[in-house]
Amino acid sequence: MPDLVGEMFHQIAHASTIGISGHSNPDGDCVGACLALCTYLKENYPEKRVDVFLEPIRKDFLFLQNAENILKFHLIQAQGAD
Repeated sequence: MPDLVGEMFHQIAHASTIGISGHSNPDGDCVGACLALCTYLKENYPEKRVDVFLEPIRKDFLFLQNAENILKFHLIQAQGAD
């Protein structure tokens, strides 16, 4: 059986940029999990760029650490459209 956790940390160690995304219409579990991973990575790998890509979140989630850094997926799609 492959060592998935070891492979994940290997990939993190060798990445300069890390993207985190969640499912569409993100609920509290999705937002919390994405932001918790983002916070962990920023605190433990400060040299890495960490981006979170989500559809717009509810205002009551904006108190969460790093919520202000969420890149709005629908805006990125629109900017890339021809």
